[in-house]
Amino acid sequence: MGNGVTAGALAPDALAAVPGIGVQALALIEAGGPVVVLLLAMSVAALAIVLAKLWQFHAARLWRHGAVGRAVAL
Repeated sequence: MGNGVTAGALAPDALAAVPGIGVQALALIEAGGPVVVLLLAMSVAALAIVLAKLWQFHAARLWRHGAVGRAVAL
């Protein structure tokens, strides 16, 4: 990287300062390198999309079947 920090060269204090992440998870991320980081980032993006779509469906009231029943009755 351009800032002089290499992959896997995080200080132990920096890893311990991350709240809510277990030591095993951090070890997995370090062992997997950029591939695991990319997978983690894509997983977070996918979760964000799912949550956004659920919110969109909720706002559009897609769980209601009244309009569907009226359309089928035509």
